[in-house]
Amino acid sequence: MQIKKIKNEAGTILITTLLLLAVVMVIAVGMAERGQIDIKRTSQLLTAQQAYAYVMPTEIWAFQTLRILPLTITKDTPLFQWPQIMPALPIPGGVVNAALYDAQGQLYNLNNLKNTQYQPGFSDFMNTLVPDEKTGDTKFLMAAILSWLSPLGQETDILSDQYYLGLHPPYRAAHRLFVSSSELRLVKGITPKAYSVLTPYLIALPEITPVNVNTASQAVLSANGFSLSDADSIIAIRQGKGGFKSQSDFSGLPMMQNRHLSAQNYSIESTYFLLKSNILLNRQELTVYTLLKRTKNDLKKTNDIKILWQTRGTL
Repeated sequence: MQIKKIKNEAGTILITTLLLLAVVMVIAVGMAERGQIDIKRTSQLLTAQQAYAYVMPTEIWAFQTLRILPLTITKDTPLFQWPQIMPALPIPGGVVNAALYDAQGQLYNLNNLKNTQYQPGFSDFMNTLVPDEKTGDTKFLMAAILSWLSPLGQETDILSDQYYLGLHPPYRAAHRLFVSSSELRLVKGITPKAYSVLTPYLIALPEITPVNVNTASQAVLSANGFSLSDADSIIAIRQGKGGFKSQSDFSGLPMMQNRHLSAQNYSIESTYFLLKSNILLNRQELTVYTLLKRTKNDLKKTNDIKILWQTRGTL
């Protein structure tokens, strides 16, 4: 009987030991997996920080480009092609690419809609890109955008404000200029489809800006009230002339007759530029947008450049 009891206790000890060993192994495997995840996460964070450091060379290139390019087109200066493309910069484990856009010609400034003269052209542009949006809906949308841009007490749509507060989660209309083009998605009447179609053409600049007719794309000209055929004609004339040398040079075009916008709404030079930097490093991609402002410095006889804002992944 004693021998049998000892054998039973030995079996119990063996089973307990095996169970403890199994628990220890499960804990060890879990710690190893968490350790691998932490190592991978740390590696990705370090790669992202390293990739962001490579934005600086693209900024230097953009500064140099904007200092060299003349503010206006004259008979002694050529018509530059936009966007300006930086030569690809190979780096260990990847490559850096960058493009510099004229933000007043190749993108549409949403804050221009605060000036009601810009609204008819933008309505037509939206109806062209999103044809299933009804004209009546577009009129209500323009009212909602104007309400979003106008300070409280000035041309605001109270029904829109109540609409925003009734959403889940609720929020309030900004009643100021757009800070980001992505903010348009919050405006009453903007559908996901309309936003996805419009957003590649949009930017939010810090003020109302004239459209640079020497760099304006077909889309931007269309959003400013020109038909697609007139926009193509303007671009063809611009290429043939080597650029418009003055505002009157542009305002004298036949398609400028009876326009919603006056000559003051157009320009032959730009102040704002958008730098898009794309860094591919160790199979990880980073896109950074940088808004630059260029002003003429008469004392130094050069162009002053400064960074206004910078975002990652989206405008």
